[in-house]
Amino acid sequence: MLTAKFAGIFAAIGMALAAIGAALAGVLATAKDLKAWQWPIVIAVILLVISGPAMIKAWLILRKRNISPLLNANGWAINAGGKVNVTFGATLTQVAKTPLVSTRDPYADKKPWWRKLIDWIIVICVILLICWRTNLLYKITDKDWLYVDKDKPATVATPAAEPEE
Repeated sequence: MLTAKFAGIFAAIGMALAAIGAALAGVLATAKDLKAWQWPIVIAVILLVISGPAMIKAWLILRKRNISPLLNANGWAINAGGKVNVTFGATLTQVAKTPLVSTRDPYADKKPWWRKLIDWIIVICVILLICWRTNLLYKITDKDWLYVDKDKPATVATPAAEPEE
C-alpha cells in the first residue's frame, strides 16, 4: 500500500518536470525567433512580472505613511494622524551635518610642564642641528665656527715639528 503512494508521488513529480521542460522548450523556441530590438522589451516585461506586485504593494503602503506613531514612540503626545507630504518628508530626511566639535579631549590627562619643556627643547635642537648641517646658521650669522665644510675631511691637529738646525 505504501508503494502505491510513492508511485503516485513519483509520477506527479515526473509529470511536473515534463511540464516544466516543455514550457522551457517552448520559451527557447520562441526566443530563438526574436529580433535584437525585441530582447530589451522581453527583459523589461520579465522584470515587471517579477517585481511589479512588490512595487505596487510598496506604493500603496508608502502612500498611507503616517508620522504620528514615530512621534508617539519618541514621547510626543500626538493624537491625530499627521500625514507626510513631499515637502514635510524632505525636511525630515535631510542629510545630517557633523557638528563643530573640538577634537581635544577636555578630560585627558594633562602633561606636566617639564615634559612640555623637554619636548620644545628637543624640537628646537633638531631645528638648530638641521640649520647648522645645511650651513644656514653660517649664512645668517657669518660666524666661522658655525661653518660646516662638507668637502674637506676633518683633520686632527698635529703638533708642529721642531725646525732642524
